[in-house]
Amino acid sequence: QLVKCSLLSLASLILVTWAAKPNIIHMVVDDWGHADVGYHNSQIKTPFINSLAEDGVKLTSFYVYRFCSPSRSSFQTGRFPWHIGQQTTQNLNPMPGVACGINLSYSFMPKVLKEAGYNTMATGKYHLGFQSPDYTPTYRGFDEYLGYYSGAEEHFTHEKAGESHTFFDLSNNTGETIRTAPAYVGPNGTYSAFLYSNYTVDFLKRQTSETPFYIYLAWNNVHAVSIMEHRYTADSNFFRLSINVLQHATGIPINTFIHLL
Repeated sequence: QLVKCSLLSLASLILVTWAAKPNIIHMVVDDWGHADVGYHNSQIKTPFINSLAEDGVKLTSFYVYRFCSPSRSSFQTGRFPWHIGQQTTQNLNPMPGVACGINLSYSFMPKVLKEAGYNTMATGKYHLGFQSPDYTPTYRGFDEYLGYYSGAEEHFTHEKAGESHTFFDLSNNTGETIRTAPAYVGPNGTYSAFLYSNYTVDFLKRQTSETPFYIYLAWNNVHAVSIMEHRYTADSNFFRLSINVLQHATGIPINTFIHLL
């Protein structure tokens, strides 16, 4: 019988199955504070995430920078930010530094796992470099990727604004093929959290018991709060509303994962 385990900090949620080569779902939430989850603050309603915390292991003593890219680089390289040039304001935040990326001499987690026989997928926020194809997700170990390269995007249009310009930032890459993904933006758009959770479910359903997998799901929530989130809840507090939507979207791939065990 497979035993499920979750490791939860307020930056990262990792679900694994105990096996010689465990299946792994690694979720990253952006700008999620200590008091922004239900088991720390009764004003925040996150019952699904609370249940993961109760059944798993909570890591409570990991401290991070005020922006996200140093944490992302640590997750993917296994190194402290100051070992890979992420300790100053001249790192991946803001643009154009984000384009530079992590030195190619450092291997990312999916590359190492692929060498161990894993299927690998990433979706959501990347923020680890795109100055050339070699720095993008599928060149660093992921088999496929749906998401955005920069530090934030509008949830429905998938546009990145700021630094005196606006551009469309949504890519769907496979292997060495890099392409934008306008087909994912319909007349009304699909809210990013559900776009990425549904893509994850599709990947899960394509897996077999013979090959382990690693999924890296990096949410746009709760970093970029969209006023359109009232489509999904009646809450007038946009930040709390973004958390509410996130915890619903989180349950979609996790419940699929559990059902497939």
